[in-house]
Amino acid sequence: TPLLGGRSSSSGHGVAGGATQASLLRGRGDLKNARLEFQAELPDTSSVHLRASAIERLGFRVRPDADKTGLRVKAIGDEFRARDTPIVEYNLRQERFRRPLYKITPGDRIRKVNGSETFSDMIRELHWASDHESELRLSLERDLFDVLEVPPQPACLPHAPPLEG
Repeated sequence: TPLLGGRSSSSGHGVAGGATQASLLRGRGDLKNARLEFQAELPDTSSVHLRASAIERLGFRVRPDADKTGLRVKAIGDEFRARDTPIVEYNLRQERFRRPLYKITPGDRIRKVNGSETFSDMIRELHWASDHESELRLSLERDLFDVLEVPPQPACLPHAPPLEG
């Protein structure tokens, strides 16, 4: 199939010269500032149990954003040990409904917590939600990279040798 001024790819599909459509769009600037903004509704924080810190009871750890105006998700609780936390429950629900793009992940920027936008107000809202039964609404933002390329598959772990008996 002719591509880019009459040249054709060797496989009949793709882009001449080994470039992918994503790399051409990225080079042209079409994929700059690709950003996902989404809301995470956590309707019930009453199931939180004692954790190391109040905010960890919700199922994640946060840190100040580089500009000190917002928060970033630092870590998410383990889906087995922190399964009872609102954040982990929310993420499992996103998996179940086949919406993994909307899972809360480390590096996500938290822009609002229950409508509060300042750093101190967001922290106060998270602490309050971890101590009381309440609804928690997070407005999150994530930069998207390589949205048109298939991510590499993780390497398989070697099989264990059979047990001798």
